[in-house]
Amino acid sequence: MMASAPGRKSWQTRLNLVDSGATATASVPELEVEFAESKLAAPPSAVPRADEPRSPARPMGLGTQKTLALASAGLGVIGLGVGTAFGLRSKATHGDADSYCNGADCNDARGVELARDAIVYGNFSTAAFIVGTAGLAGGAVL
Repeated sequence: MMASAPGRKSWQTRLNLVDSGATATASVPELEVEFAESKLAAPPSAVPRADEPRSPARPMGLGTQKTLALASAGLGVIGLGVGTAFGLRSKATHGDADSYCNGADCNDARGVELARDAIVYGNFSTAAFIVGTAGLAGGAVL
C-alpha cells in the first residue's frame, strides 16, 4: 500500500493477505514535508531571538530635509553678508559722490558716475538682503 501528496514524502507499507477476498486495515500517518524546514529557514544568526532587544534603524546621513534646510540657511547667511557688503559700498560711494555734487545737483561727470554707482550698489544690496532673508526663512521652516 502507498500514500503520496504534493510537497510531501510518500509513505508505503506492505500488507500480506493470505486468503483471497481477505481484508485488512492500515493507518496512514501524516506525511512528512518533503523539504525540511531547516533547509528553507534563514541562518540562525539572521533570525533575531525573542529575548534580544531590537535596535531601531539608524538613518544614514542627514536626510533630504535637513540637507535642504542647511543649504537654504547657508544661502541666507551668504545673502545677508553680500547685502551688507554692497550696502556699505553704496553708502561709501554716496559719500564720495557728495564731495563732487551739491545735493541733487551734480554737474561734475565724476560725481554723476559715483552717484549712479552708489544706486547700483544699493540695488544689489537690497536684492541680496531679500535672497538672504528668504534663505534664512526657508532654512527655519524646513
